[in-house]
Amino acid sequence: MALERVRQVLPALTGLTFIDDDAIERWRSQWLPVMPDGEEWSDWDWAQEMSRWSAKRNRFDMAIWSGDFLCGLALGRSSLRKQNFSICVLQGSPIDNHPLKRQILPIVIEVGLMYGTALGCHELRFLKPLRAMIPVYERMNFQLVRTSRGMQYCARPL
Repeated sequence: MALERVRQVLPALTGLTFIDDDAIERWRSQWLPVMPDGEEWSDWDWAQEMSRWSAKRNRFDMAIWSGDFLCGLALGRSSLRKQNFSICVLQGSPIDNHPLKRQILPIVIEVGLMYGTALGCHELRFLKPLRAMIPVYERMNFQLVRTSRGMQYCARPL
């Protein structure tokens, strides 16, 4: 349902799948050879992330496709009492001219809103946002929240 809804606006979007072995292989073959060094986001290891998350039953994982091209990856979860739905890790392809450039975040937001609503959550969150992304989230009606423990997240009601 999410694919059909988003594809009406973004016809280049051809698939929303789980992060499976094919997605990890495309991450290795398409993204890693062009991943820039030294960026705050360049050292994420998606194979390792999926291994760490594999036992989590309330996990949300999504690969975003345009044809055979892997354009984005996202991992998240709902809180235990389903108060919020959080995206914990999100990354778009580092290839400059991929077919869904600058559309990965809006896709993840749309799917996150739909998924969180279906679960009965009250808030969509992006945990530990990169500093450079905070203004982008704020332009998309998210507020930066700082907890008493020093954690940060960007939140928007569902």
